[in-house]
Amino acid sequence: MNYDDIRKYNNDRACVERDGKFGYIDRDTEEVIPLIYDAARDFSDGVALVCLDGKWGLVDVDGREVLPMQYDGGVSFVDGYGAMCRDGKYAIVDKSGREVTPYLYDKVVHPFADGVAMVTIEGRYGYVDTQGVEVVPVEYLVMGRFCEGLAATRDEESGLYGFIDRNNRVVIPFEYDFVGSFSDGRAAVCSDGKCGFIDAHNNEVIAITYDYVGNFEDGLAIVGRGEDFYYIDVNGDFVKDYDDNILRAKVPDFMD
Repeated sequence: MNYDDIRKYNNDRACVERDGKFGYIDRDTEEVIPLIYDAARDFSDGVALVCLDGKWGLVDVDGREVLPMQYDGGVSFVDGYGAMCRDGKYAIVDKSGREVTPYLYDKVVHPFADGVAMVTIEGRYGYVDTQGVEVVPVEYLVMGRFCEGLAATRDEESGLYGFIDRNNRVVIPFEYDFVGSFSDGRAAVCSDGKCGFIDAHNNEVIAITYDYVGNFEDGLAIVGRGEDFYYIDVNGDFVKDYDDNILRAKVPDFMD
């Protein structure tokens, strides 16, 4: 059958659209959930957020209603937990609709990852776990995702960046002008106009001598000096030239 849009598969279901209505097909392209919804999100953790007549709910892979269409919005579920919105405020809930937290958050920025989700209240960021405990108080103006157990944040007084752990302990002090996210045991950092990489113990493992750096991905990172860009490995050794010669990032955006 013809569709206006077909999204990628998640949980063996792909969201499809025709004439402004949404439903889902399986991998045999059979319509397993009819195109009756006004909006729909991709499946995650065996459930999907769907909207009908301006209200959101939750359905399973067979189209059975898990949470009724009575919410103003929601955030995808991971490992049994997500977030739903009422009257402009979000609560952490489980798949039964049990409220793990009250409806008090302005936004749940990202779905749960490794048991925590980033939340905001009046422009301040923090993290809440699946038990509703604010493991990182909602008090930071700048907050990154947890990657390899650490999240970047900024000290309000100095304006410098460092890293905290899930117990809200400052693990890497606020001493950098900018930082990236940890990947492959390395995080990009910038100081006094130069960039390099540290490990989780704040050891400078790749010298802070580059003009540009990108986060590590699959053991490689793009770095640059002047007009020259190339890939290095986690030891800082040259691997190959960057053939596109287009700057990927002067400073990695850890707010992604």
